[in-house]
Amino acid sequence: MVVAVGELCSLVNLRQRRQPAAGSVGLRAYIPIPTRTRILPVSEDRSKVATDHVREGERIVAGPAPAGLRVGIDLARIDEAARSLERFGKRYVDRIFTEREAADCLAAPAQTAARLAARFAAKEATIKVLRPAHWLDWRSIEVIRRPPGYTELELSGEAAELAEAAGLQDFSVSLAHEGHYATAVVVASARKP
Repeated sequence: MVVAVGELCSLVNLRQRRQPAAGSVGLRAYIPIPTRTRILPVSEDRSKVATDHVREGERIVAGPAPAGLRVGIDLARIDEAARSLERFGKRYVDRIFTEREAADCLAAPAQTAARLAARFAAKEATIKVLRPAHWLDWRSIEVIRRPPGYTELELSGEAAELAEAAGLQDFSVSLAHEGHYATAVVVASARKP
C-alpha cells in the first residue's frame, strides 16, 4: 500500500516542525518546515497503526514491520495486591505466582504487597509482548530475582511455546514500585521471519 502525503491533507492538520536556521547558534533561530502525518501498519497482521511525521511531498511505502523489538508495560496498584493477599491469602499467591516468586516476595513482609504487585505487572507486560489468542497460566511467566538484585524472566509451558512460535527471544524485564503503584516493562527481540 502506497500512501501519498497529499492524500492525507483532508484527514490531518498541517503541523509545523522547527529546525535550526543556517548559521544560527544553538536552538535560538528556527525555520518552520511544513509536515503532514503519515499512518503506517506496525504489526505483522496490520491491525494497528502508528503516526509519525514526514516532510510534505514525500511518499511512504507501508509494509509489515521488520524484525525488531516488542515492548509491554503495565502498572499495578500495590493496595490491590495487598487486598487480594489479605482476602485470599495462599490461594491468591499459589494461583498467580510460582514457588520461587512467592518465596522471594514473602521473605520481606514489609515489601510483600509491592513485590507481588510488581511481579503481577511483569506478567501482564509479558502477555502484551506475547499477544496470545487466549489467556495463559500466570505461572508460565516467572520473574526471577538474582542475588545482586536484578530480575529476569523465565518462560515455561504455553508462554515459552508462544514466544518460540512468534520468534521472540532475549526477554528483559525491569520492575519498580513507589508509593501506591508498581510497574514493569518487558522487552523481547523478534527474529526475522
